[in-house]
Amino acid sequence: MTDEGGDCIDDKPDKCGYYVAGSSCKNVEWCEKDDHVEPGTWATDGGTGPSDCRWGLSLPPEYGMDGGGYATSYTEVQVPKGAIFETHDCVADWKWLHP
Repeated sequence: MTDEGGDCIDDKPDKCGYYVAGSSCKNVEWCEKDDHVEPGTWATDGGTGPSDCRWGLSLPPEYGMDGGGYATSYTEVQVPKGAIFETHDCVADWKWLHP
């Protein structure tokens, strides 16, 4: 469940794609240990173009599209425990700031 792109998550070099916040894969069938990130605030300096650095947030239990867009400048996203956080084609890393 990953796509090729720039560095997206700072502790997972060269990995972009779909992540689950927390330490449980509850109700997310594709989730594995490598797909976990810390819940809390994630930030990036963004991409260089208007369609770079796409992100999305899906909240349990429905996992609909609850947030997202393009990080064209500094962006912070609150990622609650159990949420699916997706990142794609971001030149700057997404970094975890704090819970």
